[in-house]
Amino acid sequence: MTPPDSPPASSSRAEVPTGVAACATGWRVERSGATVFLFSPTLRAVEPANWRSILVDALRAMPRSGAVVAKRVRADGAVASMGTFVVHPKGHHELGAGGPAEAFRFPEECDAFSGGVAAIDAEAFASIDGASAINLPLGPLELSMRLRAADLRVVALPAVVATDDGELATDGPSRVAFCERWGFDWRAADLAAVRRRHAGTGLLWNVRLHGSTLPYEKYAR
Repeated sequence: MTPPDSPPASSSRAEVPTGVAACATGWRVERSGATVFLFSPTLRAVEPANWRSILVDALRAMPRSGAVVAKRVRADGAVASMGTFVVHPKGHHELGAGGPAEAFRFPEECDAFSGGVAAIDAEAFASIDGASAINLPLGPLELSMRLRAADLRVVALPAVVATDDGELATDGPSRVAFCERWGFDWRAADLAAVRRRHAGTGLLWNVRLHGSTLPYEKYAR
């Protein structure tokens, strides 16, 4: 595996939108042209060697591009996450967690990401104030929710694999602060409340869960 690039010694926390910077939460932000890369503080390695170009190509090819994230695996080789879900009947869960590393052949759209490495459109990052979002205790989740609220997509890509055992913070203050901002508990969302508060927004992107049922034609009269 290829180890993630190390930031230069001159990195500055104050210049998050450009160059390379470390956040208070440990996430590393790197601006490269029209793309912002985010690196989890617990990221150990990324493969293949050309992972950057794979993520960027996928990001540019995706309509309403927000973020493209790597499939995340644990150090023992099992899947850690192929995308994070929070606005879901199951509550918070990491797609594919515990499965074999080779699981998933195709990209998966998801609510959010929770670790590893991500490529984000630089304009989208600026428009949602991604620099402040990633500095919050639940940084990747907050940033993902802002992307979704702006009707931008978050997609996990199996062609890039990040080794990262990290998990989202589950402490009470972080959960309360998130709930105050978004109106639901990210660990176990009240879907009726989410649908009322966020009606018409991209947080309800998953039509399989939140779409309106179409009536049979003979009963439509």
